[in-house]
Amino acid sequence: MSCYFQVGEQIVWNPSNGVAHLFVDQSMAISRLIGHESGVGAIIQDECQIEVDAFQRFVQLLVNTYQESNHTVLRALVRGYLGVSLALVARIGGRVEIAEADRGMWRTLMAENQAAMPV
Repeated sequence: MSCYFQVGEQIVWNPSNGVAHLFVDQSMAISRLIGHESGVGAIIQDECQIEVDAFQRFVQLLVNTYQESNHTVLRALVRGYLGVSLALVARIGGRVEIAEADRGMWRTLMAENQAAMPV
C-alpha cells in the first residue's frame, strides 16, 4: 500500500504508508518546534493534501532555524526531513532561500531524495 501526497489533484509523491506516516508525524513534531503550521494535512483514505503556501513557508522557517542553529543534534535531526521537504517544494514549483554556504549540501541531498521519491 502507498499514500498519495497531493496538491489539489496533482500527485507530488507516492511513498509507502509507513514512510508517509513518518513524514506526516515529523511534520507535526517540527511544526511544534518552530511554531508554524506545516501545511501537510492528515492522511485520509491513503491521500494527504499539501497546502502550498503554508508548506513553503514552513520549510523556509525550518531552513532558517537550521542555518541559525549551532546545535549539532538539532541539525542532525532535521537534515533528513529537510532534504525530503526541499525536494517536495521543488516539485510543487516553490522556492526556498538557502545560505550560500549550505546550497551544495542541500542540492546533493535533494537530488538523492528526488531520485528515490516515486510519483
